[in-house]
Amino acid sequence: MMEKNALYKKISNIIQKPFFIDLTNMGFTDKKTQEKILSIFFGEPVYIGSLGDEVLTMKDDSPIYYEDEDGYWEIWVWDNDNVVYKEYPNGDYLKKVYYDNGNVLEHVALENGKLFKYRYDQNGNQIYYENDGYWIVSEFNSNNKLVYREKSDGEVYDVRPKKNITESVEDKNSYYKKIIPLLKKPYMADFINFNIPKEDWEDIFRMIYGWRISVQMSEGFNFEGRKVIPEYVQIYLDVPHINKRVLIYFEDADGDWVERDFDENGKLIGYEDRDGKQTIVESVDRRKEFYNYIIKTMLEDTEYEILDKNYGGNYDEKVVAIQFPMYPWEEYTYKPWDIHSFLNFDKWMIGAIDIDYVVDNFGVDEKLAEIIFKKYIKELSREILEKMPF
Repeated sequence: MMEKNALYKKISNIIQKPFFIDLTNMGFTDKKTQEKILSIFFGEPVYIGSLGDEVLTMKDDSPIYYEDEDGYWEIWVWDNDNVVYKEYPNGDYLKKVYYDNGNVLEHVALENGKLFKYRYDQNGNQIYYENDGYWIVSEFNSNNKLVYREKSDGEVYDVRPKKNITESVEDKNSYYKKIIPLLKKPYMADFINFNIPKEDWEDIFRMIYGWRISVQMSEGFNFEGRKVIPEYVQIYLDVPHINKRVLIYFEDADGDWVERDFDENGKLIGYEDRDGKQTIVESVDRRKEFYNYIIKTMLEDTEYEILDKNYGGNYDEKVVAIQFPMYPWEEYTYKPWDIHSFLNFDKWMIGAIDIDYVVDNFGVDEKLAEIIFKKYIKELSREILEKMPF
């Protein structure tokens, strides 16, 4: 029995959709055997429907997979009674987030390679739509009547009642407090979706992170009326009793973000990014994992190109042109032996800009920033030399 279970587990790790066809091709034609393998794959007890084309959960008979005789398939993920994810064989998918009342909050769908985004208020009114750069923002009153609509082409419909300044500020703050629980990281895209003016972003960040923060944000460019997200936002928290300022949140225009957690002494104890939460103080390995994350991020932000340089006649030489993230205004060209010398750090003159870049973007102290920067240069050198032998 143990041998069979071990086999079923191995098979569950390699099966591919369409599952029924794949299992049959591997010789697993028995329905009970297929159910055991699929139960391991889905992480819960499942059974195959009477027609042999559906997989359903034992706990509530919810369909989680369908496949026809031609190999077409669909897969579902449920949260209670709501479908939160659906996937199709051509790569299309559907994602949904719901309010507590069961109404849809957000709906994202990839259809024939085109991404559609929808957002709704708690009454089911569509307040945001986006596809291929075109967007529509809408607002409804308490009677579900449309009172505001703006389109990316500049068309605006606005019949909202005019209020005095005091009433407007109070209503605005009340509105922001209501939508903060709906905001998701990365925040800037949601700010755009909710049609929140950029001048109000700092106030919302203060509602989220408290009033002892300072916000640094690059200027966003606006082309032909299109709303463009700033290149980055950085949020720092002041820790008064130790006279220290720490970076608690960073986000860029590509949607990359990291939120960092500190103890009362300003010591980093954890962080969260799109891959989930990580605790730093659990062990040395956790800290190392975070340092490696910083180095990996810096490497991803470094652009380089290996070129053939001709000095005349038949003499060619490989060189590499590098644009470092801490020196975005200039491109530097190095020969192979330059890169080789960086491995021993005997040619790179580490400077204040290098250290400040790591400190400002990742919130570590200067001593650790120097260690991380040296490792970053060595890793970059190794990566380049694999493609450009010395």
